[in-house]
Amino acid sequence: MTERFSLDVPVTNLDGHLEEDDVISDPIITNLQDYQRPSFMSSIWSKLFNKSSDDEFFLEDIELEGGDLGVSSSFSFSRDKRVKMKRSQIALLVGFVGVVALLGGWLVRGVLNSDLDKIPDVNISVDQNKVSNKKLLLNNGTTPYNPTTIVISLDGFHPHYISPDLTPFMHDLLSKGYGAPYMVPSFPSSTFPNHWTMITGLFPSEHGIVGNTFFDPDSNTQFVNTNPKLSLDPEWWGGEPIWKTLDAQNITTSVHMWPGSEVPFKEGRPLQVDPYNGFESLDSKKSTILNWLDNDISERPELILSYVPMIDSLGHKYGTHGEKLTEGLKSVDSFLDSVYQGITERNLTDIANLIVVSDHGMAPTSNERLIYLDDIVDMDSIDHIDGWPLFGIRPKIPVDIFLEELEVNWENHSLKEHFNVYLKENLPEEWHFGTITNQYSGRIAPIWVVPKVGWSITTHYDMEYKMEFDYKPKGVHGYNNTEVLMRAIFLGVGPYFTKTLQSDLKVNPFPNTELYNIICNTFDVTPAPNNGSLDVISHKNLLPIEWHDSLNYPGIQIDDEPFMVINSSYDQIWRVSYPENPKFDMTETRTQTTTTATSSSSSNPSSSASTGNKIGEFIIDVVDDIEEAIEDAIEDASDLVEEVSEDISEAIGNWKKQ
Repeated sequence: MTERFSLDVPVTNLDGHLEEDDVISDPIITNLQDYQRPSFMSSIWSKLFNKSSDDEFFLEDIELEGGDLGVSSSFSFSRDKRVKMKRSQIALLVGFVGVVALLGGWLVRGVLNSDLDKIPDVNISVDQNKVSNKKLLLNNGTTPYNPTTIVISLDGFHPHYISPDLTPFMHDLLSKGYGAPYMVPSFPSSTFPNHWTMITGLFPSEHGIVGNTFFDPDSNTQFVNTNPKLSLDPEWWGGEPIWKTLDAQNITTSVHMWPGSEVPFKEGRPLQVDPYNGFESLDSKKSTILNWLDNDISERPELILSYVPMIDSLGHKYGTHGEKLTEGLKSVDSFLDSVYQGITERNLTDIANLIVVSDHGMAPTSNERLIYLDDIVDMDSIDHIDGWPLFGIRPKIPVDIFLEELEVNWENHSLKEHFNVYLKENLPEEWHFGTITNQYSGRIAPIWVVPKVGWSITTHYDMEYKMEFDYKPKGVHGYNNTEVLMRAIFLGVGPYFTKTLQSDLKVNPFPNTELYNIICNTFDVTPAPNNGSLDVISHKNLLPIEWHDSLNYPGIQIDDEPFMVINSSYDQIWRVSYPENPKFDMTETRTQTTTTATSSSSSNPSSSASTGNKIGEFIIDVVDDIEEAIEDAIEDASDLVEEVSEDISEAIGNWKKQ
């Protein structure tokens, strides 16, 4: 199988067309693929010093037209007018130019070596407002591009869903690309809180979207993620989304269905926003992404965010296994593969980063794992319930009285080991939920009933009349974010990762509050204040070679439930004799590490250190190459120059008459 991620392909000319100043000698080339343009010095050698029957050579034009070529050189000679030049004349000129170049090279080298060492390294403070219209401009060989990052979120996609059989593209990305074994979602592990966390870098308790549904007592209003009238008011949404951060630094964004993108903020709006459409095909999503890449540069986004709900929807409906989920995994993998192939076909692998994430995992439900809320509380004493599968309770009666009754009933409950009861301020600190006082604190209910993973809370009424004694949905998330079944994915490939990590492919697992900073780093921009750090994708955070996952999937004991674990890539890599397993040797470096000047600068357009020295070093390198090439040519031509030395005067006279 082709090594998709063995290297990032350098930016080259896709067309294969000849440059306008190319001149080719007979025979006429009829297939451009058979033509390999020679180097400058090899061209001189072949035209000056190859023996022929007479002592002259010819420069002729070639009109590449007709058939599939349709290209003509603007620098051409008439076929009836051949340019005749004696080898002695050319040898004389080359020898003269060579001497001048050698002297010039030695002179330049002396000046540079003596003066450049005097130029200090200077880090210039740049006012971004004054240079906001200046962007790093790259080229894929035919078209100018700014550095680009594409982030695709697969809702509900657990790392264990990846396998070489069902998801070969993602398997290659996990085993041969950049990323982490898994990413930790934020609490609660629900869709809207986590998608807003990923693009603000803030915990849900810090940005205000504390659940898919919740009540705000300060405004006496309800947030419902599926109802635009109850969710799109900008007052709900705190923090600075990534598109606003980038817009302030002259970088554009287009968003396809990302939760929160339809909110009508006053400032920093994306170029385009595709509203949520649960019926849109994966092929249509692919076309949207690639069409944005094909836009004119004035309308082309530099950041593309895309949201794919398929796996989450299938998980809710069918659970964590089965034919429907299997087919969905294959389809999503093909979608990602086609997007990457589109990037490759456009020769953007050295320009565009592709990041694939998910917001959370999925746990199975069962009729045998139910906790009935009406068995532990008086339902008439509840004013409002937030969240799911966790239940945040706002009682009608004083909180302390309600809690006292709830704790007594919990102590006497036969299933108490499968759920916990908390006051908001006593929730585990690692959840960063309820323990911080800010403007959004009121959105977190005062009392919480939290089931263990795989267990669900319902009522007898709902189970009988709404579900007909068959609990739905079949798959659930929203639990403790540190549980194995709630893990998310982080996979990446592109110039940012190549430059930052080089041949080190994996970093340690990290929380999804880091994604915002990672996106900012791909553009080398300053992030807004957030709960993440700046050193996740770095050599400071590399995954140790000997790393093994100490927790087994699914991380809980459920005897009656099959899981999607057959031939899991994750287990093959991190739960076998790693790294001795030769099939997935993560220490293997890329087969090639070719890095162009374009790719090495794509993530750091504002670098200013030692600019003068770098230019000087480049000039010296060029001079060295010219000197070496000319020295070789003069040495090889010495015999010929000697033969014509007696005829120098005649040669000069003939040359002046041309």
